[in-house]
Amino acid sequence: MKEKVNLKVIASWDDGTTADLKMAEMMLKYDIPTIFYWPSYISRGNELAMTSSWLSEKQCKEIASRFEIGSHSVNDISMKKMQIAQISREINDSKKHWQDVTGQPINSFAYPKNSMNPLMKALLKGAGYTSARTSLTGFLNNGTDPFEIKCTVQIGIDRIDYKNKCWELFAEEMIAKANEDSVFHIFGNPWDIETFGDWENLENLLKILTGR
Repeated sequence: MKEKVNLKVIASWDDGTTADLKMAEMMLKYDIPTIFYWPSYISRGNELAMTSSWLSEKQCKEIASRFEIGSHSVNDISMKKMQIAQISREINDSKKHWQDVTGQPINSFAYPKNSMNPLMKALLKGAGYTSARTSLTGFLNNGTDPFEIKCTVQIGIDRIDYKNKCWELFAEEMIAKANEDSVFHIFGNPWDIETFGDWENLENLLKILTGR
């Protein structure tokens, strides 16, 4: 892996669990522009069968005081087979919820289960969003369509599109391809990183990406 490449790095993190608190501190430490995408159902406080729990409203406000917040729909489920009215509720109700909780405008959306299609884009634009992030990996720029923002690597998960590589090796491969014009967009679910004990691996990657 290259040492101290000092690339332009941005990040986005999904789902709204208490692992976001640790992630927020790490993003501040390395000065990474970051959006946290949350589904509004986390405010119901249902129990989680994982190492993290849902953020409380107080914790949400704490993170929102330092970072941009985006919508991840109401229920964080695939929208590909939903009727228009149901999709509209998912994207509008979550937007309003987080605007009310955080006091900031909610302009960006992360497609749940990568439910991106032309209808979704049109409905998001109509709801007042200005951008939307996919979960597509392997890119070193965000793309030209603000409603189809692409990513570089998902942290904490070894995906099929990594072609039998772990996420760390895939990140190394993308660093080797990067140049001074690249945008290295990392994303994922902080609770995955918490569950699999990948915090040290993530921090090692950030040290290399930021030249520290």
